[in-house]
Amino acid sequence: MQSNRNPVRALLAVAAVLLAQSAFADKVFKSGVEQTSLLELYTSQGCYSCPPAENWLNALKNSPMLWSKVVPVAFHVDYWDYLGWKDPYGMKRNQERHYAYKFQGHTKAIYTPEVILNGADYTIWRQGAAPRLPEARTAGELELSIDKDNGVRVFFTSSDKATTALKANIALLGFGIVAKIAAGENKGKTLHHEFVALARNSKTAHPVGQLYLWQFPAIESGHARERTALIAWLDKEGDNRPIQATGGWID
Repeated sequence: MQSNRNPVRALLAVAAVLLAQSAFADKVFKSGVEQTSLLELYTSQGCYSCPPAENWLNALKNSPMLWSKVVPVAFHVDYWDYLGWKDPYGMKRNQERHYAYKFQGHTKAIYTPEVILNGADYTIWRQGAAPRLPEARTAGELELSIDKDNGVRVFFTSSDKATTALKANIALLGFGIVAKIAAGENKGKTLHHEFVALARNSKTAHPVGQLYLWQFPAIESGHARERTALIAWLDKEGDNRPIQATGGWID
């Protein structure tokens, strides 16, 4: 027979881990209770029409909305590599996430450059203005931390009492990346990249009450860059639409 005290013990265990995390964390990033938007760009160095979208996204590096209101990320896909230039940042899992949006019914087509804001196609980026963020809804506070051994922890206090399993996603982002393209549709061009997803990890967890905790090993990348950030966002298995996001500079 299972003890009725088990949920209480579990909550106490989570609280103990969080206290230790706060004491020894090297970097800590927190969202507010209202949803921070996740802005995804699906792009490729082998796509001739992608540089304008990248330039638009790159401008967010200096935006006052960065991290507090919007978390941008550039997911490079690899399905244009056959045109003659292999994108070194293209990852199969980026392509899988891109395809999943359509298969789940959230977008109508798969193309690059495609901008997705909070799980929905965002085509008005072409107007050049800053992202028009939707009215924020209450989601819960998301905390992302890095300990002194570079381990990563994600903690979420949900505002929804009807909790279910959630997936935490983390990504290491590279900035100040310059690439000279020697073949393919962008042959001869010099491309400038910001917010590039260099490495990713994800894990699903069940809640204890309204609390969630995920722990990851260090996330690393050998790609050269001028600066690095770490981000986290939450979604559900089988549903890419983000629930909450946070992130910040780690160097």
